[in-house]
Formats: sequence, C-alpha cells, structure tokens
Amino acid sequence: YVANHAANMRHAWATGLIKRRPYVYNPANSKQGERNPQAKLTDEAVLYIRSHRELTALALAEQFAVSVWTIQNARRTKRAWVHLNR
Repeated sequence: YVANHAANMRHAWATGLIKRRPYVYNPANSKQGERNPQAKLTDEAVLYIRSHRELTALALAEQFAVSVWTIQNARRTKRAWVHLNR
C-alpha cells in the first residue's frame, strides 16, 4: 500500500502503530516577543507603543530605531506580540 505522508500517518494512528500525542502549549518554550532572537523591540516597548496612539508610527519608528512596519505590527497585535494581550 503506497500513499502520501498524510494518509500513511492517518493509517498508523488508526491502527495503533503510533500514538498521537496531544499538542500542549508551553509559554516557557515560546519564541514570541522579546524571546525571539530577531526581535527589535522589548515587551515593554510594545506596551509603550500601544499606549501612545497619539504618536505617529513614523515618530515611534525613529524613537526606537526600527521601521514603520515594525511599529504597525506591534500596534496591530500580530503573532509576535499577541502574548501581551492575555
């Protein structure tokens, strides 16, 4: 019996050849926010950016020496900073 990888995995789970382990989110292992080695902002800076809506993205970008795109992503709670919403 030859199938693609997904079909093989479904067959293995159905027949008990392998055990499916449930995914458990562990925030300690997360690479979100400032834990990401490529992060340009700290969690504290993102909270500051979000609390100062009166400042333009350009002004904040100059203040933190990052791009406007980075400021906009921090404001829009993109994946990298979503943990600050909890």
